[in-house]
Amino acid sequence: MEWWFIVALLATFFAGMHAFVQKVTVVRGHDPALIAGISAFLSGVLALIASFVFLEWEPITGAILLFAFLNAVLHQSGMIARMHGLRFIDTTIFFPLYKVLSPIIVIVIGLGWYGELFTITEWWGIALSLLVPLLLISRQENIRQNHLVKGLWFVIISSSFVAFAAAITKEATLVADNIVLWAAWANMIAGVFGLLIYKWNHRGSQLKEKIKEELTLEGVKLIVGTGVIQFFSFVSFLYAIYLGSLGIVYTIHSLYILIPIVLSIMLYSEHWNARKVAAIALSILALGLLG
Repeated sequence: MEWWFIVALLATFFAGMHAFVQKVTVVRGHDPALIAGISAFLSGVLALIASFVFLEWEPITGAILLFAFLNAVLHQSGMIARMHGLRFIDTTIFFPLYKVLSPIIVIVIGLGWYGELFTITEWWGIALSLLVPLLLISRQENIRQNHLVKGLWFVIISSSFVAFAAAITKEATLVADNIVLWAAWANMIAGVFGLLIYKWNHRGSQLKEKIKEELTLEGVKLIVGTGVIQFFSFVSFLYAIYLGSLGIVYTIHSLYILIPIVLSIMLYSEHWNARKVAAIALSILALGLLG
């Protein structure tokens, strides 16, 4: 078993746990922007410490800062949109759509930005992925979900932001020698951005009082847990991209959707049926073809 494959599996595991913790955050009524902002900054601090202790320091260049800023804004916007989307629809709907739509957007970016060419197999993957919404979005599902349309809009928004962030991440691995240090800058910028969004959302209100209400023992545990998991998730994903093929790594990483879906069904008794199982299986098959 090659090292890049092991790192890719680790990245997939941590990404799945990160997604589930986000689900827990919204289920328990915490503010997505605040939790995402503080946890991202914590993740950046951990990456900064790891870089200082284990790796050589790398001077900050304009390109590194630019890519860190763009990745931070896009990825953090995608994460906040994802947590809002999970308020409105179940994980068994959100994540299969999210992890099929996002690779399609990446492929479009590849066609326009990198001039990539795709095989017949990959085009079949795109075609299969278009069947997933047909399985997940039905009249019965529309009746059962209270805010299906809102949730689907957040799927589109979140997928778009994260797809563009992935393209920026690829560029960053080409210009940064110390990718852990780059991850530190990106996460800390993402943290500041998330907190600015939180401040904007609560403008005109007693901000300090609201933050105190969020920073209960449970809130702090969620922040620390999310930050630590995000650190391992982001750094392992960067190293997997650096060591292996982007297409294969991205496909393996996309399988993380199974973790929050299965945990949400087990712990929150979310609705599931044969259509959703088929949609999950089809999305995995489509992702395999796309990779």
